[in-house]
Amino acid sequence: MIERFSEKDIKDLLVLSKLEKWDYSEADLHTIFSSGDVFGHRNEKGNILSSVAVILYKNQSAFI
Repeated sequence: MIERFSEKDIKDLLVLSKLEKWDYSEADLHTIFSSGDVFGHRNEKGNILSSVAVILYKNQSAFI
């Protein structure tokens, strides 16, 4: 099930970032959360398996 993540999930998102060899830092993730919404899903153990950030702009466009 897709869920909305919060800044409480940053630690788990950093684990996913490291596993996938993405270069996100904790500061990057705080910026993303302050700019938009983050969604994804977890496995049955609670580990985050996917994530996407949706950032809406005032001109009604969005960045995914």
